[in-house]
Amino acid sequence: MTRACIALVTLALLGTTARADLLILRKGGKLQVWGMPAQVGKANDPIEITPENAELYADQSTGLIETEGYDVITAKKSANAKPETFPRSEVARAIYTTDPDMLVAGLAEMADGKWIAAINDFKEVVADPGVREAYKYRALFEIGRCYYLAGRSADCVRHYGEWKPVNSVYTPMVYRILADLLTDQRKYDDARSQYGKIAGLPGITEVWKFNARLGSVKVDTAERKYDEAERAAATVARETQNKPEVADANVLALALQAEAIWRAGKAERLAEATTLLEKAAAVEGADPGTRAFLLVTQGNVLYAQGKPEEARFPYLRAALMYPDSGYDGLAYLNAGQCLVDMSMRLQGKEQDRSDQLLVSGMRLLATAAGTYKVSDAAKRYRENKARYEEIMAKSGEKEPK
Repeated sequence: MTRACIALVTLALLGTTARADLLILRKGGKLQVWGMPAQVGKANDPIEITPENAELYADQSTGLIETEGYDVITAKKSANAKPETFPRSEVARAIYTTDPDMLVAGLAEMADGKWIAAINDFKEVVADPGVREAYKYRALFEIGRCYYLAGRSADCVRHYGEWKPVNSVYTPMVYRILADLLTDQRKYDDARSQYGKIAGLPGITEVWKFNARLGSVKVDTAERKYDEAERAAATVARETQNKPEVADANVLALALQAEAIWRAGKAERLAEATTLLEKAAAVEGADPGTRAFLLVTQGNVLYAQGKPEEARFPYLRAALMYPDSGYDGLAYLNAGQCLVDMSMRLQGKEQDRSDQLLVSGMRLLATAAGTYKVSDAAKRYRENKARYEEIMAKSGEKEPK
């Protein structure tokens, strides 16, 4: 699975640690606080609970958030009340306080890169009979991510392969991760079936439905079925055009359509691909990961036209504007290669400028290879290392470690 997928999945989660069991709902043009008494404090000097002060009194919550669904939240107004379900569009905020200690511990271990220790913490959450189902599903989801981040992709596939199709916010994410892993393993039909599961989930949002279809486009591209990928992406682009609620799918569809043209090596249509990407760039509302992918694709299309001078800019924008998008390592690699190419063109003509460009390019390649562990970056760094060291020695500078 690509690092990009893990990053995008992380961005998709709403927060990390939970704090209290109450909802702030947007109903009838007004904000209402659920799961708490209307007033707290002394009977002769009560304090009204409002959305602004609700968090201060969260420990006095009387409600319960039962589960987070694909596009809904189910909650009780008080501990003994009948559960009611609200679409996410009506939920201004959900506040929690009941995170199990081992879930908090596991998330802290993950933040420190201690994947195996975190897995053990999350397994304790799953095994605890007193923990609510919503937190168990969070723990199960994080176990899979830990396996992947620890380099144990086979364990990740096995673990997520046992996921039940429960009405949980994590279910479509699990299927998407599985699809990416299976695509990397060239199990294309199995990968497509995961996206089919997402599209078939009851209550799934329109954005998820479109992104599931675009996931199949990515599988077609990986399988080198570029014409099929282009047609499918173009269809989604038309269906999502001028619809703000699915702006991310629209941008992604246009970018994938352009990518299919580029990967197919259709040089005569690269200008058309550029137009598609410019159209996508003008759409507002896409997620950071999608924006980063768009910029990298813009760079790829320009580079394929023999324009490294122009291609370096979208690559650098992707790396600098969208850190942790999952595309930053690739962006640094490609931007560095653009500068190296520009240096080679000027070698023997404008030598000082050529040397400056090579040094800048090599530093970007070093970032991609060192910080992001991009193997191609390390290879290209080695290919130019002798000349780089010569330039550094001539200038009296030392090569950065």
